[in-house]
Amino acid sequence: MEIKYLKIVEENPNIGISANIGFSIEKIELIEQKYNNGKKFPQALREFLYLAGDYNGFGFDTSEGIEDLQEKAKKIFSKYGNHIGRPYFVVSKLNGLDTISFIYLDTNEEDPFVYHCDPYFDEKYEEQFIYARACELSKLIKNHIEIIISEQKYYRRN
Repeated sequence: MEIKYLKIVEENPNIGISANIGFSIEKIELIEQKYNNGKKFPQALREFLYLAGDYNGFGFDTSEGIEDLQEKAKKIFSKYGNHIGRPYFVVSKLNGLDTISFIYLDTNEEDPFVYHCDPYFDEKYEEQFIYARACELSKLIKNHIEIIISEQKYYRRN
């Protein structure tokens, strides 16, 4: 796969505590079939899955596996009566499942924006279910990697 958006991931395969592990093209196509009705994912998401979708060392918590993460998110949304009304794909979770980061799949963007939501949203507390639009997926990943590189340089000096 030609890497257009996630060069920094390609150039840093051993970021963090261990090597990134990606999926084969065939596995990505199976995931697309299951979660996007066989349509190709946006290019930046495909690159993420290819380079580091099975495991990554840059802080995108997918430790249970990217497919299990999709199912857990759907279950917790359903349990608390929340619904994302457009096709989406979860790319990360933070603090257990306190924050879920996802992209919409129905845009024509090759490098879509990442959104964050609170899966435990309860409107009686005047919270917002989807509460933030971060930045493009590639930029968010780049920011994570740059922080880790900076920290590694700091700890090597001290």
